[in-house]
Amino acid sequence: MGLLILRPSLPRAAVLAVAATGMALAFPRTDWEGAIWVGLAPLLVTAVSRPSRAALGWGWFFGTLFFLVLLRWLDFTFRTYSDIPWPLTWAPTLALSAYCGLYVGAVAAAVSWLARRSMAWALGASPFLWVGGEWIRGHLFGGFPWGFLGYSQYLRLPVIQIAELGGVYGVSLVIVAVNAALAGCLVLSRRSALGGVALAGVVLGGTLVFGIWRLGAPLSSGEATVAVMQPSIEQPLKFEPGHAAKTVGIYASLTQRAGAEHPDLIVWPETAFPRGSGAVRGWWGLWGPCPAPSARRWPLAPSGRKGGG
Repeated sequence: MGLLILRPSLPRAAVLAVAATGMALAFPRTDWEGAIWVGLAPLLVTAVSRPSRAALGWGWFFGTLFFLVLLRWLDFTFRTYSDIPWPLTWAPTLALSAYCGLYVGAVAAAVSWLARRSMAWALGASPFLWVGGEWIRGHLFGGFPWGFLGYSQYLRLPVIQIAELGGVYGVSLVIVAVNAALAGCLVLSRRSALGGVALAGVVLGGTLVFGIWRLGAPLSSGEATVAVMQPSIEQPLKFEPGHAAKTVGIYASLTQRAGAEHPDLIVWPETAFPRGSGAVRGWWGLWGPCPAPSARRWPLAPSGRKGGG
């Protein structure tokens, strides 16, 4: 059995820190989405090679750092919209990151507990344990679904079509399955490791085949094409009266570009305008003979397959 066990000290912490940081940078705006396909493997290796309590601690460390980097934008939010002085603005971000990191620690501890019986079965169960942790985090105490691994692949349309069957959790499961296969190459016998790689290859290959097939299939009459406006305007500027015209111009440009492809629905952000519907009606004339938007709110459920940001 080729077992890779890192010393429980600074080298282990350094490896996990680099991996957690790389995974966090897989999300916008850095979009290092490839990092997430390998970044979880060091934690899985640690989990199967350490006792459950140690695995919980290392998983908590890994998860806390992952979320601390991922939620770094909260520092700007607190500095801009609160009276908390810097660097104390990082305190609530650290607290939230530590809370979210507990779910990663719990998954690592569960994998470690299963590994005492069978490392292969522990790694095989890790995708389901991870997805279970994401689901609980997304629902418990009102839910905080930020940072689900599947969201990192939003630019990889063939990968994310599997969400049609399992939501974002299906995409996360495929990602963790690949990481588990990589971890297996380091801690399992050659035969077991090859079996894990083959199984992960089938899962990933099936996902890509399904995605390519769905992307190439014609839209049925029961489907709609939805265009979502994502202007990436800094929040303080959106509420500046002197920036209002530029804000509307950005939305106008994006809407006209999206309209050229004749979508069934164009969705603006909830806070596209800082004022009420009367202000929206005043700006609507910029786009010619279009019906003014209604102030009525409609519940929208995302549909279609090829959405973008």
